[in-house]
Amino acid sequence: MGVLQDLVIPGSGTVAQTLSTILQLSADMKEGKDACKRLHQRLKCIFDELKKREKKKRAPSSGALDKYAAVVLKTLRYLEHYQGKKLVFRLMKQHAVLGELRLIHEDIDMLCRDLHFSSAKVKWKHDWESDGRIHQELLAASVDDAQAVLAELSDARSQMETMLALKFEDERRPEHKDPATTKLLRIMMGTVIRASMTTVPKLPPWFLPPYDIHFTLEPFARGSFATVHRGVQGSGTNVVVKCFLVDGVDVDDRTRQGIEAEMNLWHQFSHPNVIKLLGASHISTPPFVVCEEAINGDLRSFLTRSDSNKRQMWTLLYQAALGLNYIHKKRVVHGDLKLNNILVGADGQAKLSDFGLSTVRTSAILSETVGEMPYTFGALRWRAPECLKKAPTFASDVYSFAMCIIEAVTGEPPFSFVDDDSVHEKLRNGNIPEKPDSIPIEAWELVVAMTNAVPEQRVELPHILSKLKSLADNHAENSVQHAAKSTDSSTKLSQAIKPAPEGPKPLVDTDSIVNLLDRVSAVNDSEKEQSMLQLVRMCAKDEERPVLYEANAIPILTNLVKSGRTNYVKLYALQCLKWAAGVDSKLSQPEFDALRDCVQEAPVKVLASVANALKYGTDQEKEEATVRCACFATRGSGGVLRDVAVLQSLVALWQSVSESQKLWVGMVQTLVSLMQSGNDTQKLWAAEAVGSLTMENEAIRAEIMRVDAITPLVALLRAGTNELKHRATYALKRLAFQKEASSAIVQKGAIEPLIVLARVGTTQQKQTTTALLESLVLPCYSRREDIEHEASIASLLALVLVGTDEQKETAASVLVKLSMNDESRIELARTGGIVPLVGLLGNGTSSQKGFAAGALMNLASNPTIAAEIYREGGICPLVELASTGNEQQKCNAVGVLANLAFDSIIATEIQRNRGIAPLVEAIRTGTEQQKSFAVGALQNLACNDGIRTDIAREGGVKPLIELAQSGTDQQKESATRVLMTLAPNDAVRSDILSQGGVSSLLGLLRTGTDQQKETVAGLLGSLATSEEGRVEIAREGGIGPLVGLLRTGSQQQKTYAAEAIENLAKSSDKIRAELVREGSIPLLKSLSRSESKQHKESAARALQQLNGGCCAVM
Repeated sequence: MGVLQDLVIPGSGTVAQTLSTILQLSADMKEGKDACKRLHQRLKCIFDELKKREKKKRAPSSGALDKYAAVVLKTLRYLEHYQGKKLVFRLMKQHAVLGELRLIHEDIDMLCRDLHFSSAKVKWKHDWESDGRIHQELLAASVDDAQAVLAELSDARSQMETMLALKFEDERRPEHKDPATTKLLRIMMGTVIRASMTTVPKLPPWFLPPYDIHFTLEPFARGSFATVHRGVQGSGTNVVVKCFLVDGVDVDDRTRQGIEAEMNLWHQFSHPNVIKLLGASHISTPPFVVCEEAINGDLRSFLTRSDSNKRQMWTLLYQAALGLNYIHKKRVVHGDLKLNNILVGADGQAKLSDFGLSTVRTSAILSETVGEMPYTFGALRWRAPECLKKAPTFASDVYSFAMCIIEAVTGEPPFSFVDDDSVHEKLRNGNIPEKPDSIPIEAWELVVAMTNAVPEQRVELPHILSKLKSLADNHAENSVQHAAKSTDSSTKLSQAIKPAPEGPKPLVDTDSIVNLLDRVSAVNDSEKEQSMLQLVRMCAKDEERPVLYEANAIPILTNLVKSGRTNYVKLYALQCLKWAAGVDSKLSQPEFDALRDCVQEAPVKVLASVANALKYGTDQEKEEATVRCACFATRGSGGVLRDVAVLQSLVALWQSVSESQKLWVGMVQTLVSLMQSGNDTQKLWAAEAVGSLTMENEAIRAEIMRVDAITPLVALLRAGTNELKHRATYALKRLAFQKEASSAIVQKGAIEPLIVLARVGTTQQKQTTTALLESLVLPCYSRREDIEHEASIASLLALVLVGTDEQKETAASVLVKLSMNDESRIELARTGGIVPLVGLLGNGTSSQKGFAAGALMNLASNPTIAAEIYREGGICPLVELASTGNEQQKCNAVGVLANLAFDSIIATEIQRNRGIAPLVEAIRTGTEQQKSFAVGALQNLACNDGIRTDIAREGGVKPLIELAQSGTDQQKESATRVLMTLAPNDAVRSDILSQGGVSSLLGLLRTGTDQQKETVAGLLGSLATSEEGRVEIAREGGIGPLVGLLRTGSQQQKTYAAEAIENLAKSSDKIRAELVREGSIPLLKSLSRSESKQHKESAARALQQLNGGCCAVM
């Protein structure tokens, strides 16, 4: 071969092969197709000319050939990067596409000069300019062609992603585009909106289109919910790109909104000990985030790299705790603390990563990495005991951080020499790892305090920060002393310890609350009012009020209500006590009502001043006015809400109200406007005020309904902070006393977010939410028929949550029917239906359990929903129901398990909960439907290596053989498939043979369906891997039917038959002779000449085995 033929393009093959690939890729360059084909033609001409010269013994130098190979490789990489892209990418990158094409042509010019190819100097520039004009024209036609646009954007996700990318370019980078591109961009945006009816989404501040990031395809790390890649952003910033293991097609709107909310929060974080989010896309496939690069890697690796690094351990742990305290302050639970999620940046600071991404973890396709599973299994050795049953909390983060301390000290994970089952047992018993020899006593005492088995009794982060700071300082002093004695300058303190920044304030500023209480008894009236105003604002936060109660604030506030010197001091104290009475049950309602009478009604002049500030004040003045408005509303104006069924005329009603009440009516519109467009503080106190005003009088209540306060309140339920959701629920609950308002609340879509709050809200939210749901749905469904005809999934789920037993049963039965529809299944899961249905499995009546299992069986046919059933703890009650339920309950429960068992992680959980035994029992004694579901479940479970032996151990072989002999065609097929999967195990294979399995299987081989014959042939091949199996097959007359498959079987049947004959030929001369007599030789020879590689190989092996015995192959 010549030198040119041996020239290889790295990673692609020979030059000829690479040029062929380039031509194929050029065809997928859309608008640039012709230009790229011309580029290929130039490279091909040079290659042809080089071959001619080589034949004439005028081969170029190796250096020139290397340059040619480099240009070919550059062209290949160019096409690989740009081919097959969607229209929005091609639009944004059109100048880059043409610019890089020009550079390659210029490289070819230089190469031609080096090679002295005068004939290769084609006039490409004219073509390139013409191609540029054509490129622009084709793009213009495409972006205005609705059919072309929608051909690439077939689903809502891709349409939304494209709209966000277009908005990103239009709003964030207008200066980077020429007018023509900007025009095309806006035309395409209009086309997408017109053709798809997509609304224009709000552009998140952190959004990045995928084409703005370049990263290596091969990850440098992989976790339970993401792969991690090194990348470059924009013009060259080194970043880390985390791609979540989520199938973007299956991510529903609710999940996407959850991811967006988490990104919104993370993007606001700014702390030296928290990894900075640089950008993200929640709607791409897959979703990804872009973070700052921590060049020193994770903390575990960093500490093991050198003694110098190890000496920084306590300082780095202190810095990590500062980061944890910061995210806790932001109300974010980390949920996955371990040293490989604590990174060390270029500045030497420890930085938390992978925190608070609960939606992403929930949606993630679980990693194939052994031991990486969510909550119960993932990061098991760092998990708090309570996380075996529920999601992480702030207290479980403290426990996990203690495990990080142990990991840092020992250099090994906690319980490093203990298997997972033993770790589970230790966690259940509240045991922690043994004290490492090298850990200081004070550090170990801290670890013990952080790992108390009772989460509420674990030390809090302020205490942990103090102790870690002390350990870091003490270690720094020791390092200084060591450096003074050492001759090695590399151990100086400046290298051993980096100064830590001042940490943020504690999660709950206890001192501030106590100081405020002290101030109100010592300062003048004006300062006292300001202190009380500040205290009122703090009381709106659920986490702040317990500190207030611990400081014995209720007697102090009660005294201020009774004897405060100014009315505002009294009002503010009353408002603080309202939370104590209405939310936290620290004060009885009669006691609170008596205190309300101690406060004067707000004078008309004061109310007018507040109304004016609400309308025309600055943001700060509006905030203060809304707080005061809420406090006035808590006091009330003395009006009494009359029977709404006998309302007087509006004129008479208006004439009957006082001047102050008329002012309140006028303020309602302003309060509603603030709930819609104000900041969070204004929204909170406006909702609080509206909630109190709803019970004031008919005029005010009528105005609340007239200006549609319900719509912004429901919006706060959907997207507000915890405090906003709580106040919106409070206001809606008070409105719901009136039937008209109750119906409007339902119509505005409140049920769905209320169900979510009932499932995942705070304790206070759950209490208020449950009461509101009862007010909304119970009166509307007094008759069974009303429920049976209900089509609203949200209303049915509400009944499952808060209804009577009869209502729950009927609602669950309707959900069984609705869940048979694909769209309804998705809607049911999106609305939060899995948790209440799983709850019925454990706590419902007998009928409720059966219907809940029926609905879950239908839902579990969707893999995403199946994963949610598993995450919400559905496996244990399903196994229990399959074991002890009545016939219908067993049938439905086994059906759910059959659908869930498709997922290998869930299959392992079914095994762990001892779910194999009831499935085997269902095959042995169940109804026909139970048998079908059970054998389907075992078919899926048997795909897992660790489960196969359990199926045999639970006595599954014999009933499977019986089902293969006497079941329906589908049952026979499934049973033989399970046996085929089990047969490679020696013990199971022996069990099949001893239970008379061969005789039953040969019956199917002779008379079964084509699919059954195929499966049986494969199973017999496995059984024939042992001498015992070979003898049994021959004795039962199996050789003839197997040879018959070689003659008349399907392609796969022939393959399996040849493999079985190959194994049989390993036996005695007698069996080989029978194989020859049955005519296997000519059939195998014919098979060996087929076009199928698999047939050739299996036939050749069988012939070789036959030839190896006493029978000559003729």
